[in-house]
Amino acid sequence: CTITHPTTKEFYDLRGLSRFPDEQHAVDWHANPYDYGPAKGGNFSLNVCAPLIRSTQKLSKSQNISAMYTDEDEKMVSLGQTSTTLKFRGKKLILEYTGGSACPGDTSYKRSTLIVFTCDAAMVGTASVSYLGEVNDCGFVFEYRTFRACATTPDVSSALSPGVVFAIILGVALLVYMVGGCMYNRTVLHQAGWRQVPHADLWQSMGVWMQD
Repeated sequence: CTITHPTTKEFYDLRGLSRFPDEQHAVDWHANPYDYGPAKGGNFSLNVCAPLIRSTQKLSKSQNISAMYTDEDEKMVSLGQTSTTLKFRGKKLILEYTGGSACPGDTSYKRSTLIVFTCDAAMVGTASVSYLGEVNDCGFVFEYRTFRACATTPDVSSALSPGVVFAIILGVALLVYMVGGCMYNRTVLHQAGWRQVPHADLWQSMGVWMQD
């Protein structure tokens, strides 16, 4: 549930919006349906890059559902299967869920969900989820306003192997050792030339040993 913009190279991480059953007090995201549905009631349940937490056993295809509508009579309609593939449409960051319940009128088409993520720096620690509309009771559009949709710096350490991280640390340590040692020998011990090098006698003896 992360992506790097192909042009700007900015990094986006939406993993903090995912809800999981093993988290304390975890619940799905909900959106008010407003004027959707014949009874003008019920609610939308969504999760980001993960299946819904609530039970979906009433549905014939109940596994890995990430968007669903439940009416006032607890009838459930799947609006799409789980996906972790974020995409950009211009400057808009989106996530699509497909393969939901059959669309009315033509069962060869399946309901789907399009989620648009909008950067909102004021929404720290939470998100605002809104239902924007639907097309032919088959395609549904939602918006998440959250600080997590703002560009961040990628976690470089997680992308590097342990060997590379160790080499970087070792290189920095050697640089500090050489620069700090030279400055100390020059300013405090008043050494000059190669005698400024930390432990110059040791390095000289090692050079002689290698020549032998």
